[in-house]
Amino acid sequence: MRPILALLALLICGLSAAGLAADTSPSMPTIPGPAQPPGPPPPPPGGAIPPPLPAPQPAETPEWFYGQNGQALGPFTVSYLRDLAARNELSVDTPVWKQGMAAWARLGDVAELASVVAAIPGNANKGNQPPPPPDTQALLNDAARKFLLGTWRYDGPITQGNITAYVRIEITYRPDGSYAGTQMIQMPPMGGVQPPPQTVGRSGRYSITAIDQQQFVLTMNEVGSPPAQISLKIVDQNTVEDTSNQLRSFRVR
Repeated sequence: MRPILALLALLICGLSAAGLAADTSPSMPTIPGPAQPPGPPPPPPGGAIPPPLPAPQPAETPEWFYGQNGQALGPFTVSYLRDLAARNELSVDTPVWKQGMAAWARLGDVAELASVVAAIPGNANKGNQPPPPPDTQALLNDAARKFLLGTWRYDGPITQGNITAYVRIEITYRPDGSYAGTQMIQMPPMGGVQPPPQTVGRSGRYSITAIDQQQFVLTMNEVGSPPAQISLKIVDQNTVEDTSNQLRSFRVR
């Protein structure tokens, strides 16, 4: 009996082992693991880098004053002045000023505040309009004045009556309407004696009235002397001629 029982035990153990081996075969379904997070997006074509964000705009500086009833109010920003203008609290004649300006100016004359002028009710389109054009005479006068700016010299004889003297005149005409210079006169010998040259300073203010594009009248208001008028003709960019005696002066700088 013992050998038969032992054989049966071996058969049962073999069948169990075979069954376990069949249960762990690769055909058994598996449980999926946790889902993986998606990867990063692909880089932009050609490795391009997105453009940087625009830099923040600086805040406005309150630097403008405006005058009201004899008082200076401010400083304010341009945006604040626009708000005041929109409420009709400013006009084109309101005096305005900021650091660096030599004097107060009309709001309507300050180019930096054109947006403020445009905010005044009724002035929305006036900012695009040109100022009134000057007349032809004013344009000719201005052209002659610009031509004359600089230093001019006459060096030669001048005859008055029966006396001819050697004269050297050098005068600088400035943009502000003033002039300054020197005049040297060497008189001819008298009684066999040569008098020394006389040099005097000259200064004053001048104005110009153009006749046409080539001729103008120069009025000189000399300090201590009555006004004198000289008719001049433009010969070239560096030469003018006194039309009364054909004497020529030359630009030296």
